[in-house]
Amino acid sequence: MVNEPTSLGRTALCFASFGGFQGIVVFLCRSNANVSLHCNNGWTCLMSAALQGHLEVSEELVANKIDVNAKTTSGLTALMIASENGHIHLLKYLLSKNADINAKTVGASGLPYRKVIIKNVDGPGVHFSLLNSHVSVSTPHKIKAHIGTVGTCIIGDTGS
Repeated sequence: MVNEPTSLGRTALCFASFGGFQGIVVFLCRSNANVSLHCNNGWTCLMSAALQGHLEVSEELVANKIDVNAKTTSGLTALMIASENGHIHLLKYLLSKNADINAKTVGASGLPYRKVIIKNVDGPGVHFSLLNSHVSVSTPHKIKAHIGTVGTCIIGDTGS
């Protein structure tokens, strides 16, 4: 019963992960909840936690061997989701757990492209954001993101 999905494929573990209920996530994992199950759109519990920025829940899921590089049906990963929602702490954690920064997703055109990691070098600390890009950009370069001005950035490989 612990792995029984809704009509959309969501399990109790998925709901607990999305809500940030770490105690329930721990209980469900100890009750043999399958961390590898995907919703109908390919989302995992880790992606749900990444969307909301729940670091402790994400750590519990990773400790229970969830695939940090699993992809949705459109190719999104938990790393992309955490970054696009500004959850820097979770982005750093996922990178420390070998999340693939070179993962590709599918754009609106249906063609594959690589999400680009942007590293802000203007100011204290290190900040990351993901942007969709189809063009190569010289570095350093001023760039404007959907969340506002990022500053002088070092741009990773944009893929082909």
